[in-house]
Amino acid sequence: MTPTVVQQLREASYKEHRTTTTSGGSVKALTLTQPWAYLVAVGAKTIETRSWRATYRGPLAIHAAKGFPREAIELCFKEPFASVLKQFGVRTPGDLVRGAIIATCRLA
Repeated sequence: MTPTVVQQLREASYKEHRTTTTSGGSVKALTLTQPWAYLVAVGAKTIETRSWRATYRGPLAIHAAKGFPREAIELCFKEPFASVLKQFGVRTPGDLVRGAIIATCRLA
């Protein structure tokens, strides 16, 4: 994924973990709450702020968290989130996949 900066969006909740590939190897994964996970997957969110320094570089899976807090659901209806989601075919918050890997990328 080669993302373009659309705008810096608010900090997402996240956690780092490892997931196993079908070939038996492992890939680091970043869990993000929707709609942030989807916005990262489509390249609309390219800046992730956090309280710790990330030194890892390489393949990364984007995992959409299973939980979907009310505040995050409400953000889907507010700008700039609503127009970006609509541009990529997301009509309602229920269209956003949760509890799954939704994209892979290379962290540079």
